[in-house]
Amino acid sequence: MDFWTNLHLQSVSPDYLRGGVAASVAVGMLYCFLGYRLFKAVLVCTGFCLAGAAAGVIAGAVTQGNLLFAGIAAAAGGLAGALTFLFLYHAGVVCLGVLTGVLLANVILGARLEPWVPSAMLGTAIFAGLVALVFERAVMTVATAIIGGWVAAHGIAFFILGATSIGEMEAAAEQPHARWTLLTCWIVLAAAGAITQFATHTPKAGEEGA
Repeated sequence: MDFWTNLHLQSVSPDYLRGGVAASVAVGMLYCFLGYRLFKAVLVCTGFCLAGAAAGVIAGAVTQGNLLFAGIAAAAGGLAGALTFLFLYHAGVVCLGVLTGVLLANVILGARLEPWVPSAMLGTAIFAGLVALVFERAVMTVATAIIGGWVAAHGIAFFILGATSIGEMEAAAEQPHARWTLLTCWIVLAAAGAITQFATHTPKAGEEGA
């Protein structure tokens, strides 16, 4: 038991980290190309990841990076988030829209230092959440492609850059050439995912057309 309680986040093996990144690439691809077709699974996964990550970070900060307690908190928080998104369907839709708005606002405004930028980013996120609620099918198709493309592109970049930690990958990705290459790959993946999803949509009962 002492081994687990003394194991800290900083001591995680690069092999385990690479395994986690590889899993994130696979999940990102599913989001990107099959997001709306697997929408309930996407909601559950998103709720688990968001709530689990928040709980894990808080527990890690409180316990100074203790991996056992951070993992337990992440699992419990993730389960709560998954169940919340599953049973509060519209809340999950709004959260996915907000997350998409955050990603897009960060790309467009993240480098700016004007005092109005945080308010603009918050407004963009809220607007995206409301639009997702009104135009669920179209917005969720694009949103899952954008989110999945972002996750997959960053995971692939981790391996291409030969990074051994997330911080090392982020530092390498800040170089101008790497940043633009990463952005281009994200856009290409997101566009391909959205096109694929729209092309394979199955009409709901009562909808006209193919």
